[in-house]
Amino acid sequence: MARFSRPTNPTPNPPSVDDEITDPLSEGAGEVVEDAPRPYQTKVAPPVPAAPPFDMQAFAATLAQAMAAAMAQSGQMSAQMTQDVVTAALQQARTKIPENETHPMMSAFNPRGDRDYPRPGLRCPMFLGQYDEDGKVVPAFEIAEDRCTVDEQIALNQVRQGVYDFVRNDNKRGRVVVQERRDENGEPRRLVIAFPHGWLGKDQHQFLPSQTRIAEQLTAAG
Repeated sequence: MARFSRPTNPTPNPPSVDDEITDPLSEGAGEVVEDAPRPYQTKVAPPVPAAPPFDMQAFAATLAQAMAAAMAQSGQMSAQMTQDVVTAALQQARTKIPENETHPMMSAFNPRGDRDYPRPGLRCPMFLGQYDEDGKVVPAFEIAEDRCTVDEQIALNQVRQGVYDFVRNDNKRGRVVVQERRDENGEPRRLVIAFPHGWLGKDQHQFLPSQTRIAEQLTAAG
């Protein structure tokens, strides 16, 4: 059987809650060790001076002088002539191109550009929607004015309130309800082109004609 020797310097029992514990750093408690760990103190770095603002004119002048000196050493032209050419080129590069000051605002919906050939716009906010079995009209998708061509906007602006016979691209027939709301002055506030319930669903939306063809059917029927 193995025997274990008893430690020669056993660890003394820890003080109980009734024993008085002496602060080792209090006066008369003994000598304080010089290399004892001290509380960590954060050192504040000195403020970094702000960088001076970038001077584009001074930079361009310095660049022009350097390029002029380099070209003059190559014997192509004098330093003053080179500096004049480079300075003029930098000035021209900073000058706005006149035709770009006002963008023509061309897009796929108006290739001629809204700046010179503005579209008429929609006469009021318009929506594609659907109606239920009780005839209640609910708007679903707003027709984005900026994504309509000139022909689409003109055709949609001619649509008026009413109930119309309608034919989809797959020759399925139905009735379309156009509901228009006006303010107290008689100005249109909202127009909803409502299809039968389900026609705007994921599986059937593809059979609807374009917005121009929709408007043409509704105006022709009226």
